Amino acid sequence: MDKSKIFTNLLITIFFSAIILVLIYNSFIYPTIIPVVKDGVIILFRDWQIVVIANICDGKGYDVFIENPCDFWKSKHVYGKILLNLPLVEKNLYFYFTIFPVILNVVFLYLSVGLFLINKKLSNIFYSFIFILSAPFILVIERANIDIIIFLFVFLIAKYKNLILSHLVVTFTTMTKFYPIVLMGIFLMTKKIKNILINLIISIFTITTFIFLQKESLIKIINNKLQFTGSGVYGFSIFNFFRPLNNDNYHIFIIFFGIFCFLLYFYRTCFFSVDKNFFFLKKNEFENRLFFLSSLIILTCYFAFTNFFYREIFLLGLLPYLFQNLNNGEEKRLTKLILFFLSFKFLLTTTLVIFERNQILSSSYDKLITLTKHSVDLFLIILMGYIFIINLIIFIRTKFNYSN
Repeated sequence: MDKSKIFTNLLITIFFSAIILVLIYNSFIYPTIIPVVKDGVIILFRDWQIVVIANICDGKGYDVFIENPCDFWKSKHVYGKILLNLPLVEKNLYFYFTIFPVILNVVFLYLSVGLFLINKKLSNIFYSFIFILSAPFILVIERANIDIIIFLFVFLIAKYKNLILSHLVVTFTTMTKFYPIVLMGIFLMTKKIKNILINLIISIFTITTFIFLQKESLIKIINNKLQFTGSGVYGFSIFNFFRPLNNDNYHIFIIFFGIFCFLLYFYRTCFFSVDKNFFFLKKNEFENRLFFLSSLIILTCYFAFTNFFYREIFLLGLLPYLFQNLNNGEEKRLTKLILFFLSFKFLLTTTLVIFERNQILSSSYDKLITLTKHSVDLFLIILMGYIFIINLIIFIRTKFNYSN
C-alpha cells in the first residue's frame, strides 16, 4: 500500500471514529442492544472486560467457567481457556480495560476502511457508510468482542501465504471460540492435493490434541451457551428464523414461496453462470482467500450456532473480491446482485434495531420485525450457499483433473 493510500485510509478511519463517537455519545444507535449499566453509567467494551475480569478471578483460584464473583454481574467465562493467560493483568488494569480495546477497535476500523479502498470508486464511499455505521458493526465495537480479534487473524492469513502462520492462527482462534476451526479451509488454496492433505492432517491433529487436553473446560463453556446466544432482531442464525414461526406456521409457506420465486427469477440471469464466471477459488490471491474464509465462517455460524448479529462483520470479507469484479463484464451482474443484498441487509438490520430500541412501532410488530430481519438473512445465506457449493464442486473437479 503506497503512502497516499495509507494517509487516505487513516483520514477516513478518523472520520468514521468521530461519527461512531457521536452516535455513542448521543445514544442514536448506541446502545444497539440491551445496555450494560453500572451505577447509572453505561459500560463500554463489556465483552473484552469479562475476559480481563475472568483472568483476575482465575488468578485467585476460582473456576471462572462455573463462577466469577470478581465480576459485578457474575458473568461466567464463555471463551477458551487460552484467554485466561493474559500477562500481568492486575498490574496493568487501565491498559487491559481501556487502552487495549481502543487499539483493537481502531485497528479493526482501519482494516475495515481499507477493504473499501480496493478500487478507487466513488460508490465504495456509499457502501462504507452502510457497513461501518451499521448496528452489527457498532455493536462489535462497543462491546470489543473477541470476534474482532478473529476477524483480524482471518485478514492476516488471507493476506500472507505462510503455512506456519496459518497453522498458528487456526489453532489459536479455534481455542478461543469453536467456529474458527473452519479456517482450516485455507489449506485448500495450496496447489497439490498431497500438500492439502498433509496440512489438514497436521491441523486436525493439533486442534484435536488441544481439545482433548481442555475437554472439561469446553463442556463448561457449552453449559454456559445461553450467555452468548443471540435472539430476536439481534440474532443471526437459521434457528432465529424459525423461532418466531412456532405459533404462526402460515408464515413459513409465504416466506418459502418468496424464496422459490427469488431463486426462479435469478436462475437464468445470474445463478446459471456462477460455475463459469464466479469461481473465487480459481486464484490464490488475497481477495479470493478472504472471500473464501469469510464465506466459510458465515455459513458455518449461521447453520451451527445461535449468534449475536455482530458475527455479521465477517460479511465485510466478501467486499474486496466483489469490488474487484465490478470491472469484470462476465461477473458484474452477479457481483452487483450480491452487493445489493448485502447493502439492503445491513440497512434493514440497522433500521429495525433503531425501530425496536426506540419503540417506534408498537409491541405487536416485534415478531414481524424479527421475522423480516431473519428472512432477509436467509435470502442472503441461500445466495452465498449456492455460490459456495458450486465453487467447491468446481474446485474439487479441477484439483482431481490436475492430479491426474
